Amino acid sequence: MTRSTFSCVRRSLAVWGTLAAMLPMGSALAQSAYPSRPITLIHPYAVGGPADNMARTLARQLETRLKQTVIVEGKPGGGATIGTGFVARAKPDGYTLLISTSAGHVVTPLMQKIPYDGVADFAFIAIVANQPNVVVAHPSLPASNLTELIALARKEPGKYNYASAGTGGATHLGAEALWQKAGVQITHIPYAGAAPAPPGPAGWPGAGGQPQSRRHACAYREGNA
Repeated sequence: MTRSTFSCVRRSLAVWGTLAAMLPMGSALAQSAYPSRPITLIHPYAVGGPADNMARTLARQLETRLKQTVIVEGKPGGGATIGTGFVARAKPDGYTLLISTSAGHVVTPLMQKIPYDGVADFAFIAIVANQPNVVVAHPSLPASNLTELIALARKEPGKYNYASAGTGGATHLGAEALWQKAGVQITHIPYAGAAPAPPGPAGWPGAGGQPQSRRHACAYREGNA
């Protein structure tokens, strides 16, 4: 993690911790100080990827500020809808939180039917980080920069694949926007997170989209406890 990214997390934590401690989430919290027991922080991506690392950094800082254990769980798959849906179904008492991107809340719900409302079923807390996406490739690929990669793809349309952190996420949409603008055809191979989607064999531009920011935001299940 870069220094600037970590600073972004720390700055946001000041807001996050204050809001988390003041959330009006029903009579259960009104009767006791929040949090009075461990908190579960869910992210909808694979263990070991950027979202997992971000969640664990956030959890450690929250434990220091809230004086309570924060358990991180990754529930990947379904274009981020599995983990997001899990939190949507959780008891709305503030003890099951979600750190996610727009994929499970806006993008995937627009493309397929899901059993929750990505906006109405959650209460937004704070943006905790901005994270860039990049294009990387296996060293054996005969392209040392983006210009050469695009030229290679133009010569042999449809021959090359690229991996993303999941359908509908920033790495997928960013890459598709880049390929469309460049006028090339590169096949999308979605994974359940960035961690299991590294650059693969020769001819596999992997795990990335165009350089752009991806925002990680925290939310909790909205409703009465």
